[in-house]
Amino acid sequence: MKIGSGEPKTKQGRASALLLAILVTVCLLLITGILAQTWKNRLIENTKHRAEHALLQVRKNLYLLLGSEQTFTAFFAQRLEEDLQNGTMFDLSHYDTYLQFLRETQSSFVLATIMRQSEILDFFPKTADALDPNAFVLIPEHLAAVQAMDMVVLDGPIRYQGASRYFVCRTRLDEGGASSILLNLYFDFDRLMQMITGDALSDDYQYFMVFSHADGQATYEWGDPAVLDSDAVTMDVSVSMLGGTMSIAPKQPWMGHSVPLLLYTILGAFVSCSIGFVIYHRHQRYLLLQERIHRDGLTNLLNRKGFEEVLRHALAEDFPFALALLDVDNFKQINDTYGHLIGDQALLSLVEQCNRSLAATDTLARYGGDEFIFLFRNCATQELCKALHQSISQAYFRSAGISFPMVVSMGVSFFPREGDTYEGLFNLADQRLYRAKQEGKGRLCTE
Repeated sequence: MKIGSGEPKTKQGRASALLLAILVTVCLLLITGILAQTWKNRLIENTKHRAEHALLQVRKNLYLLLGSEQTFTAFFAQRLEEDLQNGTMFDLSHYDTYLQFLRETQSSFVLATIMRQSEILDFFPKTADALDPNAFVLIPEHLAAVQAMDMVVLDGPIRYQGASRYFVCRTRLDEGGASSILLNLYFDFDRLMQMITGDALSDDYQYFMVFSHADGQATYEWGDPAVLDSDAVTMDVSVSMLGGTMSIAPKQPWMGHSVPLLLYTILGAFVSCSIGFVIYHRHQRYLLLQERIHRDGLTNLLNRKGFEEVLRHALAEDFPFALALLDVDNFKQINDTYGHLIGDQALLSLVEQCNRSLAATDTLARYGGDEFIFLFRNCATQELCKALHQSISQAYFRSAGISFPMVVSMGVSFFPREGDTYEGLFNLADQRLYRAKQEGKGRLCTE
């Protein structure tokens, strides 16, 4: 396709408009995606905050419950110690009514035992089987811990003779400063967990909690271990010699179905694509208008303004070329004889013949009326220009029973041999065109 026809520019314009539209659309979609992801992260963060509040409530319940157990143990131990210091013979039956009341009201309270140097002195309730200290593998550690700490100590979790796991709450009793008596309170671990999670965690959550003794040998797990694979919110717990980790996650994904976010994403994608569509058509229309400024309305060739830009680029490239002016010698006669409509058809026929004779790198433009101007990039000699003129001169118009030859004259100038400016080359070619017409028309003048 010859330079000067409309199709290459049209394709380039469509490609540039499409590329611009795609770039803008992609940028808008990226912005929409980033904002949607930010919104999604905020929703997830808010959901995790609510989960953290629920987990804080669980930990608070645990601290309150274990704190009340420690308070009860310390209070009861103080009463026993006072009796011992007053010389009263130790006997839990003295507190049977009180212990029975505690057993009925304290859901975690199971039994109380008094021991001295791993020997059971008394226990409650009396109907329980005799306790075997050897079954409690951590008793030496419990005793050592209590001896070293003048406070209530919480241990666990411990499993006794295949029974459910339990906590042990212990404190030291001074027996006249000479010996120690240990008070044991056992309460069921499972029931304890139900108490601390029941009013804090809704059915929307799943959880997994791990508790262990200070030495890590005995471990208690509560809940579903799969929670750890759900980006769970985790919180550590440490009470006395008891340590643990609590993890919580919703049964559904952290961010459930968010209608506003979904609508925003759909609307953002639609708006982004719409803007890209509008930009494509607006830019294509702009390029078309720009193209029309440089195009001839009849032939769709470059006009004078468009050709001047092409020529300036050719001068900047500094490669040899020929500049030729062509004039239809008998065009006025054609218009007067057959009318302007036939005249226009004749010009289009001539343009078609010229395009067939031009190389792909050559440029053809309509300079005005019946005048055309050529830029022959591969024609820097008179012989080549003569061959081109002879080919163009063979144009013959035939249509609807009308036929006549298209007689053309041509004047040529050469760059850089005969000039290096647009004005100089054009004036020289114009002078030679005039000379060709004066010498008889239908001629070529190259010097």
